[in-house]
Parts: sequence; structure tokens; C-alpha cells
Amino acid sequence: MRRILTLISMVAVFTGCASTVDKAEPVALYTPLTQVETVKLFVGQDLGAVGGLADYNQGYVDYFGVPAGVTIYTGLSTLEGLNSKVNYGAGDNYASLYLKDDTFDGVDMAIGLYLVDQLAAINSGELDGKITELAKWIGQSKRTVYLRVGYEFEGSWNGYNANAYQKAYRRIVDGMREEGIDNVQFVWQSSGYEEQRENLLSYYPGDDYVDWMSYSYFNHDPDEAGKEMLRLAREKNKPVMIAELTPRGSNLMYDDGKASWDNWFVPFLGHLEKNRDVIGIIAYINALWDEQPMWQGQGWGDTRIQSNLYLSNKWRRTIVREGWEVKSTVKRPPIFILPDDYEQQKATRVELAKDMLPNDNQYQAEDATPSGNVRVYTDGQAVGGKGMAYIYQEGDALSFGEVAQSNMFAIRYASERSGKIGLFVDGNRAYDIEFDATGTWVGSYNLVEFKVEIPKGAEVSIRWEKGDAALNIDYVVFDKR
Repeated sequence: MRRILTLISMVAVFTGCASTVDKAEPVALYTPLTQVETVKLFVGQDLGAVGGLADYNQGYVDYFGVPAGVTIYTGLSTLEGLNSKVNYGAGDNYASLYLKDDTFDGVDMAIGLYLVDQLAAINSGELDGKITELAKWIGQSKRTVYLRVGYEFEGSWNGYNANAYQKAYRRIVDGMREEGIDNVQFVWQSSGYEEQRENLLSYYPGDDYVDWMSYSYFNHDPDEAGKEMLRLAREKNKPVMIAELTPRGSNLMYDDGKASWDNWFVPFLGHLEKNRDVIGIIAYINALWDEQPMWQGQGWGDTRIQSNLYLSNKWRRTIVREGWEVKSTVKRPPIFILPDDYEQQKATRVELAKDMLPNDNQYQAEDATPSGNVRVYTDGQAVGGKGMAYIYQEGDALSFGEVAQSNMFAIRYASERSGKIGLFVDGNRAYDIEFDATGTWVGSYNLVEFKVEIPKGAEVSIRWEKGDAALNIDYVVFDKR
């Protein structure tokens, strides 16, 4: 990637115990000011998912070749997973294993730096030693390391205070600059969902502290994913990394390959093409999520591309056609061995999919009229590959005009929460839709039905009010029995 480099000066501040070892001059961050020329393909996010190693030989690398980079995770307070193997229920992580294996010589690395419940310790200086330790590890890795500092910073699941996050981010960067390493790029990553400019900027550590802007892309609306982050990147002349990329909720082994390609991969490729002026790295998560304890019951599925022959062939051609940067490709890939119960599992999945088939009384959520924050989301497990989300605040509603006369109402939904939400008929809250959690916002759905009395031609809406719970809607049914 061609870059114009601008030097940012700084003063090194030494804290804690004195050292007799002279430290190198601080290294400044550099801001790329030219359009990115190629897209680097990274793959992760655990050893089994990546493969290409003696004890991990059924992953991405074994079927497609070595990508330009790999992704791993660690937490600042422990730095576990760098110099020894660790598994928190989401696959094995052991970054140094890549450094020891010739297969990964020259392969870059993206490290997700977990900071939950650590901001106070960082800002007090308690973890300065860990910052130094991490800097030294990166320095000796002999490759470019993209450090995703407190990834998905605005996500409610992380609980980061914006001011504390800003301060901690800057302290980490300053500490690494002080060590003089020149092979680290600092990445500021949002979740990519329904981004609000002012909210994002409340977490922004400053232009001098960000090399790359970044966001996640799962079952996002391709027209909305990372929209504000992309706008900020263009304004501030920063390249963009899609740091977490996967078709959440898909089960690529059992799903129809062409349908999966058309419903998720094609829209993503359109999103990438639309933003090729700034996107320089994409990091695909090639994992069997449902067998990892951390993700079980959350509807993440199986996103291993090698498990589907149709997708494998399309993926290989896409890498060549799009000119994505990788280290190597596999000329004669091995045959992926299907499990003994493949036919049984596939039949079960087909049976479960029957309630996804549309009927005359079924109204797709994406065809209704949204109000407030309500937006389309994509999901291979939703009928038509789409649904409506972000029904969680006053003014958020989904309206269906002139519905059929009905005495039964059904709704197919996904939600991480249990609760209720209002069903309004001609402007009045006539019923409560009571629902149980599905455990996830996408990928896993429940169907709830109950008796109603709705006249022909009524205006019906699902509307959030104080005390209600949020849910994502695939479709509703107005039936007469």
C-alpha cells in the first residue's frame, strides 16, 4: 500500500521504577493519505479455524492457502494467548505458534486487545508493565501487527465509558511509542451497527492515535454497515479494516451453497466494491461456532467456507478475480470429509426450515413501514434473507397497512431477551406480544401465535413503549381459522 507519511512528534514520559536501559526514540504513528490499492485478506479467529499447522490441519489454510494475515485475541491484563496456548471456549489461541512456523513467515497479524473491566487499571498506570511487555512481543514478531484496541468499543456488551476508553487507548499507544517499535498499526474498531456520529466520536482518541478505522460485518444491511465509520475514515484520510467478517447464523455445511452465496456473500462483495477507496483489509472468521462453548446457543452457526463445495469454488475464484492479497493458494485442495450423519443433519435442517416458507397470509417485515430507528438486517435464516431490527426505543415501530381480517396472529422473531411488545390495531394498543428469548438477535428464531380480533383493512403495528423488550422480526401472519 502506498502511503504518504507524516511525522507526529511526542515527548516520552517515564513512570514507575527507573531503568538503566536506554530506550529507543519514540516512534510516531503514520497516517496514510492515499487511496488503498489492494485488499489484504486476513483469516481467523482461532488456531483450528486458520489451520496450516501440525496439530491444526483442517482449517482455512489447508483448503485455500495462506492469507495475508491471521487474527488472534488477548487481554491486556494477562496477555494470555501470546506465548502460551489459551482457550476460553472459543478455540485455541497461541500467537507465538505462528511465529515459530515457516508457513506463516511474512504473514501479518491482527490482535484483538480485550479491555473489559481493565480501563481503570490502565489509566492508573497499573498495567504499564503489560503495555511494555506487549510492545516488546510485537517488536520481535518481525511482521506488521494491527492492534485492535478495545474492539467494538461502543458495543453495550463491553460497557466501556467513553472518556475512560479514550484515555486508556491513548495510554496504550503512548506506551508503545515509548518503546520505539515500528511494526504496529493501531486500529479503532466499532461494531458497525446503527452507528451515530456523535456517539462514535465520544470514543475517538484523536487523529494522532489511529492508523486504521474499523468495524464488524456480520448480518448487517450492506448499505448501512459501518456507514458512519466509513464517512469518518474518508474525512480523516484513514484506511479501513473490516476486522470481523462472517455470515452469522449460516450453517454453510448444510445450507444451499448458491443461496448462501447470493444472500450474504454477493451483498458483502457489493459493500466492499462500493467502499474500495478506503477498505484495505478484510478479516474473515472461518469457524465452526456452534461447537465452541462460548457461542453455543447463540445462533452463530458454521461459517467454514471449505465445508461447502459450491462456496469453496466461488471463494477461490473471487480471490483471483478481485486481486485480494494473500501469501499463497492451494492448487489441489483436499476433499472436505463430511460427517457420518450428514444426510440426517441436513434433513433435520430442511425440516426446520419449513416454517420459513412464505404463505398467502404472511407479511414480510422488510415490506412493512418502519418508524424511528427500525432498519433492515440480513440473515440467511430469515425468510428472504432479511428482517427488521432496532425496535428498542420510543417511536420505534413497524406498521402493516390494510391487513386481512384475522382471528389469529403469529410472529417469527429473534431476541436475546424475554419480554413483551405492543401490537397496535388502528392506533390503539390492543394486545401484548409476549415472547421468550431465542438467545441471539439473528440465526435462531421462534414462532409465537395467539388469538386476536382484527378487522379487514385495519392498520396494525408493532410498537415499542416504555417497559417493552426489543426483538428482531422476520415475518408476521394474519390468519383466519
